[in-house]
Amino acid sequence: MSRKGWKAVERSAAALMRAKRFPANVGDRADFEGPAWLGQVKSVKRLSLPALEALAVEMQRLAFQRGKLGALVVKRSAGKGIETPHLIIVTGAVWKEFTGRMPQDDAR
Repeated sequence: MSRKGWKAVERSAAALMRAKRFPANVGDRADFEGPAWLGQVKSVKRLSLPALEALAVEMQRLAFQRGKLGALVVKRSAGKGIETPHLIIVTGAVWKEFTGRMPQDDAR
């Protein structure tokens, strides 16, 4: 994917999350927001695990402040004509909120 394709990646990620994409010039840290989700999109060749973690935690914090779930959507830029899947990255706290309390949670 060309580096010009990042807008298309943001649009497809927002659609996947049933959200609306924010234009790049609004100054918000999030790239999309919908009824349930707030998140950021990255179209990159590489992104370190610490960077993924930091972005997922940031989206969790921002989303929880708005009463929503935070997600990081990553799509690897693999080169012209090579299609890669969207990866949805959430923290454990977001996953727990998304799936609901587990029965074993009450035992702790």
